[in-house]
Order: sequence, then structure tokens, then C-alpha cells
Amino acid sequence: YALPLLCRQGDFTRVNLYEGDIAALLHTHRPTLEPLFAELAGHLNVTDLQAVREVVADIQRRIERFGNGLPK
Repeated sequence: YALPLLCRQGDFTRVNLYEGDIAALLHTHRPTLEPLFAELAGHLNVTDLQAVREVVADIQRRIERFGNGLPK
């Protein structure tokens, strides 16, 4: 849940690390996301939760795009 703050601070080295961790977890475990977002809702304001949702959606699109290997 620190990701939105890191983005606002422009700490893109740490943003990339966090996003990489999220991508690895999403790819490996394919969790049901709504319970995770519900848990985060108790710790993030609405704007930050939406930012996390957008990051996760972007990561999911990348996983789907490259799911069968790199495009030819």
C-alpha cells in the first residue's frame, strides 16, 4: 500500500521494485483480488486505492499480453 506514496514522491526505483513484486505474485498465484482490495481499503484513502487498482490492472494486462511468450 506504499506504492501510491512512492509514485507521488517520484521514487521510481522503489516503484519499479514494488511493481515487480506485485507482478510476480499475480503471475505465480493468480489471487482473487477483491478480498485484497477490501483489506487495503482499511489502510488507504479512496484515491490511493484507485491508484493501486490501476497499477494492478496494468500489470494484469502485461501478464495477459506476454502470457504465451513475447509477441512475434
